[in-house]
Amino acid sequence: MRKEIDIHTTGVWTGVMLIFLILGVVVGIPLTYTLSWWGLGITIVLLAIGMGASIKVELIKKRHNIKTFKEIVAFTENKSLNPEERLKSQKGYWKEQLLMIVGSTIITLVLALVVLIVTKLITN
Repeated sequence: MRKEIDIHTTGVWTGVMLIFLILGVVVGIPLTYTLSWWGLGITIVLLAIGMGASIKVELIKKRHNIKTFKEIVAFTENKSLNPEERLKSQKGYWKEQLLMIVGSTIITLVLALVVLIVTKLITN
């Protein structure tokens, strides 16, 4: 029962995290551009909520000893990996983490650039 609740909770917090991090970039840049310090303050609040949600997700992952994407999928499907599969999936864990960090950074920068360009075009 506790695992079922954690599966649902993980989904909810993941949704909150994605919504607020995307809002922080998509809405935050125009707000900062037009409202200056007030816009920056709102952006920081949006991003802080997103980061808080991501911390909640990480705490649930830590409680269930989940690290890799394969383990996350198995957890959300209420399955478990056998020790051999778990060891195999954790072999390339550092590569997966590096790819996630680099990929999310690139996506965020591209999204921020697009929003900034659109904001400048609209305001000029």
